[in-house]
Order: sequence, then structure tokens, then C-alpha cells
Amino acid sequence: MRIIGIISLMVLLGVAAQAQRAYLEIVEKNKRLPFEQIVERVEAYYAGRDKGRGTGYKQFKRWEYYHSHRLTPDGYLQNVPSRVLDEFLSFRNYRSLAPELNFDCQWETVGGTAYQQISNGYNGGIGRVNVVVADPADSDILYAGTPAGGLWRTTNGGGWNPADPSASYWEPLTDGLPAIGVSGVAIDPTSPENNRVIYILTGDGDGRHVPSLGVLKSFDGGDTWFQTGLTWSATELAYGYKLVMHPTDPNTLYAATSRGLWRTTDGGLNWTNEQNGLFTDIEFKPNDPETIYAAEWTRFFRSTDGGENWAALTNPAPNCGITNQGTRMAIAVTPADDEVVYVLVGGTLTNNMGNAVPGTFRGVYRSDDSGDCFTLQSTTPNLLNGRSNGSGARHQSDYDLVIAVSPTDEDQVHVGGINTWRSGDGGASWVLTSFWQEPSAGAGNYTHADIHSMEFIGNTLFVGSDGGVYSSTDDADNWGNLSQGLRITQFYRIAAFTDEDDYIMGGAQDNGLNQLVDGGAGYGNLLHWFGADGFECSPDVASDLIFGSTQRGCLRRYSYPGGGVQDLTVFPNVDSCGGAWLTPHFFDAANDEVWAGYQDVWRSTDDGNNWTNISNGAIGTGVANHMAQAPSDDNVIYVSKGARIFRTTDGGTTWANISSNITPLNQRITYFTVDPTDANRIWLTLSGFLDNNKVFFRDMGTDAIWTNITDNLPNLPPNCIVYENGSADGLYVGLDVGVYYRDNNLSEWVLFSNALPNVIVSELEINYSTGKLYAGTFGRGLWCTDLISSCSELCLDCPTFANFHSQPNTYATENCIVSTAVVYEGAEVNYEAQNFIHLQENFHVQTDLDAIFHAAIRNCDVADARSLRLANLRQLPGYYVGELDDLPTTAEEVATATFAPEQTAEYQVYPNPSSGRLNVELDLRESGTVTIGLFNIVGKRVKMLEVETPFDMGRAVRTYAIDELQNGTYILEITVSGQSQAMTVVKSR
Repeated sequence: MRIIGIISLMVLLGVAAQAQRAYLEIVEKNKRLPFEQIVERVEAYYAGRDKGRGTGYKQFKRWEYYHSHRLTPDGYLQNVPSRVLDEFLSFRNYRSLAPELNFDCQWETVGGTAYQQISNGYNGGIGRVNVVVADPADSDILYAGTPAGGLWRTTNGGGWNPADPSASYWEPLTDGLPAIGVSGVAIDPTSPENNRVIYILTGDGDGRHVPSLGVLKSFDGGDTWFQTGLTWSATELAYGYKLVMHPTDPNTLYAATSRGLWRTTDGGLNWTNEQNGLFTDIEFKPNDPETIYAAEWTRFFRSTDGGENWAALTNPAPNCGITNQGTRMAIAVTPADDEVVYVLVGGTLTNNMGNAVPGTFRGVYRSDDSGDCFTLQSTTPNLLNGRSNGSGARHQSDYDLVIAVSPTDEDQVHVGGINTWRSGDGGASWVLTSFWQEPSAGAGNYTHADIHSMEFIGNTLFVGSDGGVYSSTDDADNWGNLSQGLRITQFYRIAAFTDEDDYIMGGAQDNGLNQLVDGGAGYGNLLHWFGADGFECSPDVASDLIFGSTQRGCLRRYSYPGGGVQDLTVFPNVDSCGGAWLTPHFFDAANDEVWAGYQDVWRSTDDGNNWTNISNGAIGTGVANHMAQAPSDDNVIYVSKGARIFRTTDGGTTWANISSNITPLNQRITYFTVDPTDANRIWLTLSGFLDNNKVFFRDMGTDAIWTNITDNLPNLPPNCIVYENGSADGLYVGLDVGVYYRDNNLSEWVLFSNALPNVIVSELEINYSTGKLYAGTFGRGLWCTDLISSCSELCLDCPTFANFHSQPNTYATENCIVSTAVVYEGAEVNYEAQNFIHLQENFHVQTDLDAIFHAAIRNCDVADARSLRLANLRQLPGYYVGELDDLPTTAEEVATATFAPEQTAEYQVYPNPSSGRLNVELDLRESGTVTIGLFNIVGKRVKMLEVETPFDMGRAVRTYAIDELQNGTYILEITVSGQSQAMTVVKSR
């Protein structure tokens, strides 16, 4: 039973007195209410108020769109990444995918390693970056944390070469983790340089629509990840902002989160909440790690005893404190003078209309005595506004607020909001150093709008923005783009088609409307033709036009591949275009018409210059979220609103509600696809986490109700579905993790995700001219694969398997199999080969984690149903291992792993983690031979500790040196008289 505290709207409006922070206040105070009630309260606050840049309304609509598709079955908010991880692991470990299908098709990235601004583009970029940090020993090794594309690394300082779109300077480290964001990164400087211990604080604090799983830890440079003791479940909404490591003790870290300030002193095993509140920033005093500064919205905190105790120093004395109230604070310190502390106070109070008070941000403060006393340095110009002269009144301080100080000059201060600014006199006066509109900024003076990270690494200033990573080596006089290869674009919608050349059009969060063109040499750069948040793209191939939309259905008409862009007025007197955050539209090629769905359905017969209302109230209240025209009958159109779906068979004259027996239980219709040869047959997907309630089918000509065909799909939100023409009802579904396929020859769905990252699949499109299926992902850019009907024969041809087998599969081959793989937790894997199966010495089966392996020499007959299995080779970096064990910190406390009663021995292994020596204590029930081996996480043997060594019955203790091993996670396998057991051990410093 839920106990809900009802707070009146008038009280909430009083609390939410600051525009940018308003929706966050309302959400936080009402997070236990049903989602729809939260939305109603936020919309009531913004009714009659300004909704433009700096008011927070755009961020609210992003938040609403993301969560509306991922609610609990009873319609409440939840920690979506935590829920996705739970469902992903449950499906991976306990649910089979059978019958399955052998194929060797593999997803590949599609262009977009770099971008170019064209046409009316004005703020091009690759995607949003939350944090940039450097390796402690090598500043050319950079890590970038992103809100939906995980963690990335470059080993050569990044790079940018638009002339070579295939070049890539970054590699992903977390593709195997399902749908995560990263807001904080910390590197253990005592770990081996080629095998770093890395911590990441997950989630997206600035964007606030992707919650945090907590802190994850890798012992092997990002190959595998463990969940630390700071973790939030699906019922806990928390957001991460910053993660810092103690300058001299790598086992001590602090995490600034929306659920307080957290500290660990044992490398992440245990965490304590040191201070409640919404903390967004934390810094150590240079040369004195006992003094720590932290920012919690409108309060500045300091600890002088290493984090044991904290005091709020916002206004410690008259005329000597941070007196201006704002929406958020950011902190900067410098080794040039370790007593100096700067605090940037963002935001401003609002007037009665919810608009920012003109002429102010709340100021830059400076202390020369470690925070005992602060003086206000300046409140003008408005450093947080988007105008180049700082004259505007608005700000986005809840979304983008950063400050940094030169490491060699305590008077040189840099601030980032929408643009970047520099002061050379301690914050008293300011000059603009980068501008968010690229055509106006000029060469070397552009960074994409919205700065989320700003740090000096050595004497180089790095920023992470909504467009990528930028750096300056001359105190921000000139900026370089270091984003090439960061395939992190957050696509909402795509369109793939051929018009002499092959095209992909896509609308992306933060980075607007874009195209990629393949004229025969492959897809090149991302070509940016309009800004804002981009969405649906509808091609008119005959006229070389694209109709694209930005937020809430503001339509644009673009003459591709490089012509002009025109705004299209859909109809007058509509606030902010009036549609859904993602407004649907399509182009009707047969009649040369554009159709768009708002509260009503509108049609244009002159390329969007004039519009006619087609539905005139017949489809009820609310706004449309998806629409499609039947390919075989242009008079048949389907439109959905939330959980309702409507149909017209006469071109819009009459409409019928055909929702019938769909019982969405707080779900929404996310997408539908129509049979290309029969306008009556339609398949749709439903949002959310209601198990076995994902995909439905109806034949309007024969069926009175909808049929649920979800079957074995994992309990993850489906976002899109597409029908393959000419197939036996072949369907592809894109989920929050993975693409799945089924047709009439398969009784259930099969995973179709070879090499595709575990990321949200926003839309799937088929281009029959190329024979490809394209996926727009929300955080990992564009991907494509051959259609499953074009994949190679069912029997594989002597594959070599490596890395992990983590899903139940049978791999059937015409010839042979060579394997160096690990059969991992809960997976049952079968090898079937006609000639031979070679299990090389590093092949490993984790029997202690319920993995099962079988091999058989047999003919691979494509007609034999037993060989119809899925050869789905994930091969993704950044594999999720599980939670860190509650391991002891001293040798006296031992971690025990016990054989089952029928086994011939029991054993204990300690200390674990071990810094150099490992004790193995055996208790044999009878004399026998013992073999003990250490394997790395991918199954390669790294050391044999015993080989067929005779042991007498009873207790025996052996100590083994493992000093030479790199820090990381290993598998210890103990075999006693032919019976094997295994456990995980950790080698640490």
C-alpha cells in the first residue's frame, strides 16, 4: 500500500519560486504521486508562463517523454536504469530464446564520427558529454562520461579531422552495461597504467531524466564492471553529479548526488551518507585533503577533518558570505593559491509571471581564506545567458553550471553556462571566450551550447558540452573539437531512403536535425542542417525535400542534400507549435501531401505552406504521439494518443476508436506498423514494464480484438516495430536493450543484436534499396545490419568464439569450432560441429554460477530443427559482472565458498581482495589430487598454482604469491579428484 502525502498546488507553487528549478521542485515533492498527477502539477505551474530557453520547460518535457514510456505497471515513477538492469540480468540468466536461428549478420556503426554544419545549422555536435577526466599519469588518456552512451576513452588526447569521417579517436568502455549514463569518473593512480581501476558514478544529474544505479567499479580498465556498495534500486530515484577520489588515498571517494553526499573509505565496498541534501559539486583543497568543499543548491559546505564533519558556510558573517540566493552552486579551487575558493551562484528569483528578473545571475564569489569569508566579485554581465554580450535575463543554471580556475594564476577564472567566459581579475570583469551559435562564433570560438564539465588538465582547459568535448591550450582564446569518434548521438527518430545516393535523416536531442549521405564511399560526417532538439523526419523523394520537426512539432522543410530550410506554420494561435514532445508526421507520396498529428490531424497539399484540419475533434483530447498511413491504401491512416488508437478508412472524413481490448494499465502506445499489402493488418507496441504486455496484432478485417504476441520478449520497454516487406510477417522490435525478430516460421522472438550496444533503440527503418535495417539509438548513434532474410546460411563456418557466452545458445557449424570463451552466469551453451571442436586452454565454464556447456560432433543439417539456434555474438566491451562481494579487509576475516555436500572437499580463500599473497585452505574428505588454476575474466589461464598434486585427507593450507599479476578480477578454479568448483578473487594493490 502506498502512503501519499498530498501537498496543495498553491503551496508547491510557493516552493517552486525559481523558474529553472520549478519542475524539479514539483517532481521531488510529489515523486510518490502517480506520474500523470505530477505532470498535471508541472503544467499548471507553467500555464501562462514563459516556456523558452532558460525556464526549464524544455528539460521538463524531455524528462516527461523519457519517463512516460517507462513507468511502473501502476503508473508511478521508478529508477529506470536500475529496473532495466534487473530485467536485463533476469532475462540473460533465466530465460531461454528458443527456437532460435543461426545467422552471421552483425550490426555496424553508420557514419557520424564527425559532424559538419550545413544549410541553416547553427549548433552542430556529436552528443552530450557530462564529464571529462584524464588518466593520472598520462594526460593524453582521457575519459568522457555521457548521459546515455556510457563511458568512453581516448589514448591520444582525442582528435578532430572532418576530412576523414572514418577516423575515430575514442573507444566505448560500457556497451555491455544496459542503458546507463555517466556523470562522474575517478581513476586509481596506484593501479597499473595499462589496467586501471576505474570508478563511475552513473546517471545524468544535469539532464535529470536518467537516474543513477550508483557507483560501478572496474578492476581491469573497463573490460568488466562491478556494482559497489553505493547502489539505488528501482524504487529509489537518485541522480549523480560528481565523483572525486582522495588525492593520496585511492580507497576514499566522495559522490555528490541528489540523495546526499556519500563517502567510501574501502574502495567502494561500504558507503556512508555524510550529509543529506541535493549535492552537485565537491572539491578538495589543494595540498590539504583534510579540507573539502561541497555545494548543495544554495548552501556551501566545508569539512576540515577529511569529511567526518561538515558545516554550512553560506553566510558565516555579515557582509562576508554568499548572500545571494540562486538555484545551484559550482566550486573551483587552484594550486596557484590553495587558500582561494571560487563559488559560482547560478540562477535568479522569478517575477510573478515566472520569468527571470532582468540583469542578474546571482554572482561569482571569492574567498582568500579557504571559505571563512567570501566577497561578491560580480553579478554582471549575465554569464549564464546565451547572448554574446551577456545582456539577457535568462539562465539554465540547473542544467549547465561550471567554473574553473587556472592552475598557475588564481585570478584567471573561467565560467561555463550556455557559453564560456573568462575573467583575468578574479571575477570582477569578464570576456566571452566561446559562443554557442557556430556561424556567429567563427573559427576557434565555438563550443556547443550548454557546458556540463570544465576542468584544467595540466594547462589545457577541457569542457564537456551538449555537442561533445572541446579544449583550449591558450586560456580559452581558441578552442578545438576533440569529439571525433564519440558515437553518442541521442536519436529520437530516423528516416532511411535512397534518392540516387543513400540517405539517413535523423532528429537528435541537443543536436537537432541531421543527414548522412552515402554516394558510394560509405556514410560520412553527420551533416547538421537545423538546431534545437530534432525529431521525426519525413522524406519527399520526388521533390528532394525533407520535412523535419523540432520539439513539440515545430515543422521545417529542408531541400536536401544542401539547400535551405524554411519554417512551416502548421496553424495559427498555438502555443509553441502545440504538439507532443515528439510530434508524428509523414509524407504521402501518392498524393503529394504532408500529414501531421497534433490534437487533431492536419494535412497540407502544398509542401507545408497551408494546412487543413482533417479530424476536427473526432479523435478526442490530448495530442497524437504516433501515426502511420497504410502503404497499400492511402485512405487508411492510424493515429495513437496515449493508450488510444484511431483509424480512418476514408482519408480522414470519419474516424473510429479501435483500441478495443487493449488494457495498457498506464502504458502508452509507442509505435505501430501496417502490413504493406493489407491495410487491415497492424502491429503495435506498448510502453513500460508490464510483463508479457509488449506487442499486439489485429486484423481489422477479421479480428474483433487485439491478440497479444509478446510471448518470450524480455520485460523491457519496446520503442518501435517495423515490418519486412515480402517476408512471412517478419517483424523487428526495438527495445530499451536489443532488437528482436520473429516471423510465421518462428514460434517465439529471437534476439537480433550481434555487436549492437545495450542501449535504447529509438527507431528502426528499412531501406530496401540497400537491403539494410537501420537503428537510431538514444545515446549510441546510428547502426545498420543486413535484413535477417539476407543473412548467411544457418550453419556457421568454423567460427572462433572469444569473450563471453552470456545467453543460452546452440552454435551449429558446417566444419569446426575454436573457442577461447567463458560460458558465463546462468548460460547453457551447446557447440555442434561436423569435424572438430577445439576448446583452447583458456576456455572456461563458470559452473559455480550455474553455467552449463555441452559439445557434440554431428552433421549440421539446415533442415534439422535442432540446429536452428541463435549464433548471437555480443562481443561488447564493458561486461556487467555483478555486485562486489562483501569481502573482508583483513586476513582474519575470510570469504568462504563451500562445495555442495556431495563434493569431496570444502575450501576457504583469503584475503580477498589480495594485494600479493593468496591463502587456500582445503578440507578433503578423502585423499586425492588437487589442481588449482587462476584465469582472467575472459577465461585465459594466467597461472597454475597446483597441477595434479597429491593431498592427504583432512585440512591443508597453502599460500601462493600472486604479486606479478595485474590488478583485476580473476577466476580461481579448484579441481579435487576430477570435481571442479570456481570462485571470483580480486587482485588489488
